[in-house]
Amino acid sequence: MKIKVSPLVHIEIVVHDAEETYQLLNRVFGAEKVEEDLSSYAETLSPFKRIIHVDLGGTVLQLIEPAESGTWQKQLKEKGPGVHNITFKVDNIQDAIKALQKEGCEPLWQTSLDAILGSDPSKPAEPNTCMIDTMEKVGFRLELFQKPEGNT
Repeated sequence: MKIKVSPLVHIEIVVHDAEETYQLLNRVFGAEKVEEDLSSYAETLSPFKRIIHVDLGGTVLQLIEPAESGTWQKQLKEKGPGVHNITFKVDNIQDAIKALQKEGCEPLWQTSLDAILGSDPSKPAEPNTCMIDTMEKVGFRLELFQKPEGNT
């Protein structure tokens, strides 16, 4: 079975200084900050110093300036700045995970966007987003998510 993916959601890039990277892209290409509320909110939930979403040519780049732990910091220390992962939406996250596991690619983590986005707290929050370690096979990780119940 083939897993259907959405158009690209964003490319996540780990950098030493997110603001400096944004400023360069703005000066040279006119790139603009987008999704600023989402960036600020994500910074409160994650091991990041700074997150900036930038629209560059109709593609969203998620610039990640990592804190002192996690795969983002490890990549920055060991390999320098670069693409950490690309993100797509899938119809069924568990089917996608199983298909990638059959190819030898394991989840690094799973979480629930329902909990993050404040969906109905009376419903159990099932994992519906994950980071898959596809780095050795394709040169980047895949971040996949399934649309949270009741959210757009």
